[in-house]
Amino acid sequence: MFIINPKNKADDDVEVGFVPMANITDGYNNTFKYETKQWGKIKTGFTHFANGDIAVAKISPCLENRKSVVLKGLPNGIGVGTTELHVFRPLFLDVQYGLYFFKSDYFISQCVGSFNGVVGQQRVSKNIIENMIIAIPPINEQKRIACAVHKIFAKLDMIMESL
Repeated sequence: MFIINPKNKADDDVEVGFVPMANITDGYNNTFKYETKQWGKIKTGFTHFANGDIAVAKISPCLENRKSVVLKGLPNGIGVGTTELHVFRPLFLDVQYGLYFFKSDYFISQCVGSFNGVVGQQRVSKNIIENMIIAIPPINEQKRIACAVHKIFAKLDMIMESL
């Protein structure tokens, strides 16, 4: 269903996107910002991703705050970011459906219940996510569900902004 934490290859002089955790928005929306950097300077020591991947915070409280995003518009289609992300490359899953699963209370509660590490630095391991059960309806149904959830999340974001 996913390739988890894939790796990228590029020439060292290629411009790519760099996404620190602070550049991923909390909540139900799907926004982030990147900084442009040369691949050779950032290709090691960070989490790799590409356009169409889903990045999900693995550390508390960022995970609970729903810091997750579909990556798109990256320079040359690739980038890296904070090591506090798990990256999912969908194989036969609608990317928006996948994102909404990662923002769901079900996913977050499963992760929080399995955190490891010290208080303030608790993380969810890749193994917990690999063994999680995800309902996968046919692709047309995934798209229909994602569209309906998008409308609800947009309303939730408006409510949160007005508080």
